[in-house]
Amino acid sequence: MEARYQAYRQRLEREFDKLGPRLQAEAPDLHPKLKAATPEPVPYSYRILPKMIADLAPSVQPPRSTSISYSWRRTDALIDGALKRLEALEAKVDAVPGTPPEARRAAWEQIVNDYVGLAQSHRLINDHVQYNRLWQGEIERHRAGYDYMTTLHDAVLERQGILDAIRAADPNLDPRVHAREQELLRQIRQRTDVLTVPAFLRVEEPAPRRWTIRVPVYTDIDDTAFLRTFRSAVENAWHVQDGGDEFQVVLDIRHVPSSRLYPDGRVPAHGEHIDRFPPDGAVLTTGANTTHVLGRAINLGPHDIAPNTLAHEFGHILGFVDGYFRGYRDRGPEGYEVLEVLTDPSDIMSAPGIGRVQRRHFQRILDTRRGPARVDPGAARSTRKEQPDPYRVKYAGARPVPMSNRAQNRVNQALRDLAPAADSRKAERHEWACYAAQQDVEKAVKALHLHVGQEAWGHVVATLLVELPPGDSAATGPSREGSRPGQLPYPGALSQ
Repeated sequence: MEARYQAYRQRLEREFDKLGPRLQAEAPDLHPKLKAATPEPVPYSYRILPKMIADLAPSVQPPRSTSISYSWRRTDALIDGALKRLEALEAKVDAVPGTPPEARRAAWEQIVNDYVGLAQSHRLINDHVQYNRLWQGEIERHRAGYDYMTTLHDAVLERQGILDAIRAADPNLDPRVHAREQELLRQIRQRTDVLTVPAFLRVEEPAPRRWTIRVPVYTDIDDTAFLRTFRSAVENAWHVQDGGDEFQVVLDIRHVPSSRLYPDGRVPAHGEHIDRFPPDGAVLTTGANTTHVLGRAINLGPHDIAPNTLAHEFGHILGFVDGYFRGYRDRGPEGYEVLEVLTDPSDIMSAPGIGRVQRRHFQRILDTRRGPARVDPGAARSTRKEQPDPYRVKYAGARPVPMSNRAQNRVNQALRDLAPAADSRKAERHEWACYAAQQDVEKAVKALHLHVGQEAWGHVVATLLVELPPGDSAATGPSREGSRPGQLPYPGALSQ
């Protein structure tokens, strides 16, 4: 596959080299269009800012979770199609000398248009090749972790199928599918609802039913127009009005002069300057090859970016994780088919292009900082439908899941997840083994909290253990049918 791709790329480049002189001789006005079709590499460095472009138009159709696949077979098919088009282009170029003089201008224009299309296809093929180079190897090295992600990928698609049937009012729909949809949602959100709120974030309540999340942001960017655009992108996206409640993020942007960060005047190496900013805030800076978040810093790359994508990146600063799963199918000698699915296309952390900030994002931050918030049952309701939340009762009148059943589910999930942790340890994939083991222990401890009739939040196991009731409370909590009082749904689960 690599050899085919390189052969195609070189053949396309040879055609470009052949076309240039002929166009300059016979249709010089078309030569700039030909040259522009082969873009130069985008430079990236400290102080290079991305160009802001418009957000994607919202879809008129209800958002759906669909799987996108990448594989060497698909890349091979893209190369096959591009080769056929390149052969047709070469034939047109060879036929130009026999074209009547009055028709040659039109022939050259068509050839340039065809080459522009091929150049665009080449960029797509190159993206597929680079993607497969990266993720085929990652999956091979970390199979156990990606087995888990594949299970979640499939859960998203199964849930979407159930939602489609519910929306279509299928008369043959088994009533039990509603419970299955909720179980799948619980599995999905157990992964996507990981939230680590930074210590520098401050929650204010300036008025009843109004919450402000204030975030200090340090930056060495001097372009005030870009900073205004950044502030607008984040604060407009992270502002939700739901019924009589209002939630908003407010940025406190603090400029740090470059002379203070780099008194010797030296241009910093990639990533080395983040720790030079004051520690009590987020960081907005430049110097990346692509825009991404690392730790508390948004590192801007040179490529065009839309406001909603910037707001998505800022969601990581608030502590949210990406809302998509990457799984795979083993295709034997052909390698892996890499699969990606958005868990919720309406959620900004799942779909940066079209997703939106929702009330539940703010609710989770508030719950993390001050415990679960209670909403006045007499307060005005939003007309917008919200997805049922399997973790807590948000609104008065909602029916909670029995604590004992939820404890059983948590322990059951922890037991299932022990296998990939053990497999990773045997294969010496220690980072995945540690991650899976931490998740197992967290689920087991939270199951004990549920067993004794209380809700637990956060991800630090030591803190979760400290927050358990003192004394023998854990031995006298509610029990499920068929169990003795004080017995966990599965004896010995915590020790495992």
